[in-house]
Amino acid sequence: MGDRDEYWMHAQLKHLSVLKTTYGRLDLRDMDFILDVGIHQTLKTRIPTQIIRELEVIRDLISETDRGRKFKLAFKHLQMRRRRQIRDVQNTLADLQKIFLPTTFSTFIEVERPFRYSDSVRGSDFYDIPFQTFPKTMKVISRTDLSLSTPAADGKLIFKRKELGDEISKIFGSSP
Repeated sequence: MGDRDEYWMHAQLKHLSVLKTTYGRLDLRDMDFILDVGIHQTLKTRIPTQIIRELEVIRDLISETDRGRKFKLAFKHLQMRRRRQIRDVQNTLADLQKIFLPTTFSTFIEVERPFRYSDSVRGSDFYDIPFQTFPKTMKVISRTDLSLSTPAADGKLIFKRKELGDEISKIFGSSP
């Protein structure tokens, strides 16, 4: 399964004998199960290095205080802009950001029963380039129900890595 990553999910009530004597009935509905889905390798291989280098130059240009070095960085950035394939980088990066919205990212996720997809949010770690533009992980929130009669739940989350990569390639106008 080179196109997909599978994550195993397991939720279980502990100390069931104590719970059965204390409670006559115990139903836990919609228990959150949070899973970090790694996307940084897919981003790393699909985002053109030219774009990453240009973002690094912009970062250096913003932080530079020496006038001579600032001029050299500005000139380097101008040269990079002239050579780049993508004309509208700002809108291209905005399109890339839309992938990380829960409604869009959910198309790259399948959650098997008894778990069900609830939401997804950007992880707290970001790809090692300027401006914290791309997350390294997406936190996928799945939910399940547990009770005394069904104290455990096993499921699987499938991340469609290739489909995400193809979508990123499409945004940058390159072939997968």
